[in-house]
Amino acid sequence: MAACRLLAAARHGAGAAAGSLALAASGGLLDVPAPRPAPGGGLADLPSAAQWRWPPRPSVAAPSALLQCQAAPLRRTTSMREMDYIHEEDYSGKMNEISRSVDFRHMLEEGCFLFEGVAPHIIERLVFGQKVFASRGTLLIEEGEENSAVFILGYGELSINVNGTKVADVRPGQVVGLYTMLKRSPASASVRVESDIAYMLVLRHGHFMACLDDNPEVLGKMQILVHKRELENKKAQMLN
Repeated sequence: MAACRLLAAARHGAGAAAGSLALAASGGLLDVPAPRPAPGGGLADLPSAAQWRWPPRPSVAAPSALLQCQAAPLRRTTSMREMDYIHEEDYSGKMNEISRSVDFRHMLEEGCFLFEGVAPHIIERLVFGQKVFASRGTLLIEEGEENSAVFILGYGELSINVNGTKVADVRPGQVVGLYTMLKRSPASASVRVESDIAYMLVLRHGHFMACLDDNPEVLGKMQILVHKRELENKKAQMLN
């Protein structure tokens, strides 16, 4: 109110106000020079908005003096890569036709060593996994990163790449990602979609193991596959 009365008096040609105007705010004081009357009866040298603000803004160092922080590169997990997939609610007409023509149940029963002779109810539980499409170039498994899923290819073609070099193809009925998922170790190769589109059954680690927990035969086969892969890795390291 004191500031308002001062401004009103100045507008009506009041005499010069000496000293300073003390503003109380949050228990502290901010001294602002009082406005001086202009020769024509107006106001001159009104305080700027910055001078009226409480508390005053802290001074900011020049950009060259600021610390520059560089964020670490973002690691792409299996869950993050899932955002690149095409889910059932977004299937095109062609994708719906392909999905109806692919029989993952038959692929698991007849075409995969790991599931040969497995009880039908276990196959049914496995087939209940996520079914998705992915377009050309989509990265399913990234070299050097974690992988927490098994991929059974139903349609299309995948490639396996090491240090950017293609070393193998994956055809319908084949399984990729089992070793790195079971070992929880960084992937030694990348798996990428090579065809225009690929249709896959994706089995997450939790779902996969829950289906097979009470099937010692399948668990034994998995141990054999893991042991075989470890021997292959050691042999490759010796050759290098």
